[in-house]
Amino acid sequence: AKLNEERFLKAFKKINGQYIYPKIDQDLGSFRTNSKSVNIICRDFQYPDGDRVTILINDIPVIQNIVLQQNYQKFNIPIDIGINRIAFKALNQGSSGPNTAAFKVYNDAGMLISSNEWNLATGAKATLVIAKDK
Repeated sequence: AKLNEERFLKAFKKINGQYIYPKIDQDLGSFRTNSKSVNIICRDFQYPDGDRVTILINDIPVIQNIVLQQNYQKFNIPIDIGINRIAFKALNQGSSGPNTAAFKVYNDAGMLISSNEWNLATGAKATLVIAKDK
């Protein structure tokens, strides 16, 4: 995460008086579970400014055009045996970019699997991998 942050700051540019955020994907880690589904809660952790995301599982959109709010929103995502790549794709950067969110992922027993944040440019993805055992 530190390396991605350094790449982001190095690539950060100001063009025509406006900051241009580089499109850098973010790796949120890999986890294992036996759960049939995961619960994802997410919110805009800075100023709620209209940030929108789509949640993809293995590159297939499953929940589209979520407007991130000040309070957490909950989504139940079924997962298959094997590798499940859950990606959050930034559709925009709201009114004060970048696209910012805090999220938590819980297994179906309510245990926390992951908790993190992202700062994404439009079109960038933050991805976590969940391996489901048989």
